[in-house]
Amino acid sequence: MIHSLSSTDPRFKTLNFRHGLNILVADQHEHATDADTRNGVGKSSFVSLLHFLLGGNAGKSSIFMGEALVESAFTLDIDIGETRRSVTRSGTKPGAFLVSRDPSEPSDQLIEDDDPTDTLKAVDWQALLRKDWFGLDGTEGPSSRSLLSYFARRVEDGGFQDPFKHNYQQIPSDYQVAISFLLDLDWRIAESWDDVRKREKNVRSLSTALKDGRLGAFATGTVAKLRTEVTLAENRVLALRTNIEGFRVVDAFAELEREANDLSTAIRQHADDNAIDMALIDQLKLTYEAETPPSTDDLTAMYAAAGVQLGDLVRRRFDEVAEFHESIIQNRARHLQEEVSRAEQRIRDRSAEQQSLDSRRADLLRVLHSGGALSELTGLQEELATAQAKVEEFRSSYRIADEIASGKAGVKRARQSLFVELQEDQRERDAQLRELIGQFEGFSSRLYGERVGSLEIGSSENGPTFNIAIEAGKSKGISNMQVFCFDMLVSEICAGRGIGPRFLVHDSHIFDGVDERQIGRGLALADEVATLHGFQYIVTMNSDDMPETLPDGFSIEDHVMDVRLTDSVEDGGLFGFRF
Repeated sequence: MIHSLSSTDPRFKTLNFRHGLNILVADQHEHATDADTRNGVGKSSFVSLLHFLLGGNAGKSSIFMGEALVESAFTLDIDIGETRRSVTRSGTKPGAFLVSRDPSEPSDQLIEDDDPTDTLKAVDWQALLRKDWFGLDGTEGPSSRSLLSYFARRVEDGGFQDPFKHNYQQIPSDYQVAISFLLDLDWRIAESWDDVRKREKNVRSLSTALKDGRLGAFATGTVAKLRTEVTLAENRVLALRTNIEGFRVVDAFAELEREANDLSTAIRQHADDNAIDMALIDQLKLTYEAETPPSTDDLTAMYAAAGVQLGDLVRRRFDEVAEFHESIIQNRARHLQEEVSRAEQRIRDRSAEQQSLDSRRADLLRVLHSGGALSELTGLQEELATAQAKVEEFRSSYRIADEIASGKAGVKRARQSLFVELQEDQRERDAQLRELIGQFEGFSSRLYGERVGSLEIGSSENGPTFNIAIEAGKSKGISNMQVFCFDMLVSEICAGRGIGPRFLVHDSHIFDGVDERQIGRGLALADEVATLHGFQYIVTMNSDDMPETLPDGFSIEDHVMDVRLTDSVEDGGLFGFRF
């Protein structure tokens, strides 16, 4: 419950609150024209001031950090649990909350003094409110700022656009948990969905990075493909490591290698020369066989056939020629035989030298094969380093791909498991859900006398669902009053559970577009519910929006606060001056 709101600035209009319904009215002065406005008298600033004092952010755009208000300190006198305490905050020291001590608890100060306050940081003040108002401690569960925003919605945040959201940008993981907590449902199931969403987001990020190649040049492919790449790369590293471990550096390796190459060249040259000589021998033997001298009998027979008789002189001359020719043939044969012998000797000499060269080359190759040059070892080591880096990249890609595959499957299983768990929980809470639906329907019927919106609570694979089904064509005013009914439902439930701040605050925007009769019924309903369940309903209103048609037995003037804001010159607003 809020008792009072004050400031160190004497111009500020101190507000004192009572139990039940409190109406902060903004009057229009009698000489006002249609061009005048009461938007600056402080109706919405009152809500902002509550958030400022209850741990809200105070950025550069905050009115309390502006030149007009930065020197002013504001104090909220409020019940926290069973203790009445105060909190003070200013724009000059926005990070410090001066909180009056709970006399039932020991002071946090190390040295006792006469100062009755403790200075808390924002996070500590929020934690205190979260624990004392909502019974929440630790990191699990909704934050105090999120929960409090349902009890003091801000129009600039879109607080009246959706009953289940207090902010345009509120994400499912926040409002599902908060609404489940406020309606006394199992908020832990809703919170578990946030873990699934985070896992899913991580899987999507990894998958995108893998496809884009941001995880390495080799970080592509399926798990099966990458498993094969890892195996082959590891085998390559093992082979290189084995070669290096058995590697022996041979002194003068380059000289020995050059000698072995020269020997191979010489051996090949000898083989080529032997082939040439062997071909020569074959040619010489063919020539020797082809040069057999012709027979004289053949010549004599030829002449006889011609009818010529050869004389003794001719015969004698012919025999001399034949004998001469025979000597030439013999000399030629002897020469050819000598050529063959020389070629054969060259072949034998080369073959012997070839054997000697081959033996030397074999010795050299054994030495060379037993090790290598230092540069070769360095090259192997560099190649090993490159191969190891490639292995690590493949392994990383494989792990990521496997994590993505298993992550997708895990997210799907977790989402389905939570869906089943939520369905079972809602089946077990069927009576409780029916009661919530009935309570909301009762509030809505009190305002309109007919069914214009119904609360729906369900389940999906994305968490619990909350909806208010409104017939098509209904006005913005009806939508706003559904927010009103839902907030009343939340306040009643929390009051019955003994949790919450025991106040509900709406500024005048809650009644935008609402018919006068519904405004009157809404105020009467708020007074009744708040009084019955022991909490405050604080609402700001323009005087010309005050309904004249009211339910029987309800007097609106009984609930108008003593301080009335006005759009009169300079000092009519909440802060006592225009800025």
